[in-house]
Amino acid sequence: MSDIKTETEEYTMEEDKCIQDKINALSVPILQSVSRDMVNNFKFFHEKQYVEKFWPIYNKNQQSEDICLRIHTNKIILVSLARGNDIITLNPVKKIQEINFNIKNSDRADVKVVGKRKFGAKQVQPDSIICQVKLEGESFMRNIRAGVTGYIVEINPRVQEEPNLLVSDPTGLGFVAILMLKGQRDQHDEILNNMPLITEEEYVQVLKDRMKQVTEQLVT
Repeated sequence: MSDIKTETEEYTMEEDKCIQDKINALSVPILQSVSRDMVNNFKFFHEKQYVEKFWPIYNKNQQSEDICLRIHTNKIILVSLARGNDIITLNPVKKIQEINFNIKNSDRADVKVVGKRKFGAKQVQPDSIICQVKLEGESFMRNIRAGVTGYIVEINPRVQEEPNLLVSDPTGLGFVAILMLKGQRDQHDEILNNMPLITEEEYVQVLKDRMKQVTEQLVT
């Protein structure tokens, strides 16, 4: 009887050791289990749902009003400042002093949307001004435009309370507004393709060309 008990204990110990070895083999440190490509290409969940497009706007006064449009898979759009926008590039030398959503006697922030069809949303064109920003030391207002033909579904209340979010977190909490494209849902892809929007790679090249142009003007 004692021999059987001893054999059973030895078998159990051997089985436990085998299981522990398998666990140890699987217990690779996290940093070692993740490849460099996985780290470089990692995207947060909310980022996977959006495609970023850019509209470079360089007005006659050589002021950049560039915007970034983050287009959701359902074609709802978040409008924010692109990194080449003067409101961002001039910060912190010129910080945001004031933000104004009252455009031509129409309060853009006063949006009351009802139902799935978003009744009450305010219609905008690509060059429509959503709001204006005044920087420290400047006597004029800088425009933030819609970038698409559609409707204002919501103005970001966080930006109204903390305008600096436009600069500190433009693609996060600092988006300006939520827009909905005009037209039937099955037409949205065609509408977007016919707009003068560019990819991030193309936008980077625009910024390089713009910087080269400014440098040449300074030299001459």
